[in-house]
Amino acid sequence: MALLELCNDLECGGDGTGINNIWAKPDGEITRPPMVSSFLQDLDSLPFPDKELYAGATPSRSV
Repeated sequence: MALLELCNDLECGGDGTGINNIWAKPDGEITRPPMVSSFLQDLDSLPFPDKELYAGATPSRSV
């Protein structure tokens, strides 16, 4: 989630400071916001990955 927040902040003209889990060095001094874990509690809510997108991309064979 931190990467999405960082992208949104940079898109709006921000400098990335103040976003949890992202360290920034805008003026030569490192800012260290708190490290916060925001894991998904219900993994069953995620869709199954579409394996068709990468099927055949890596050669494999049975031995």
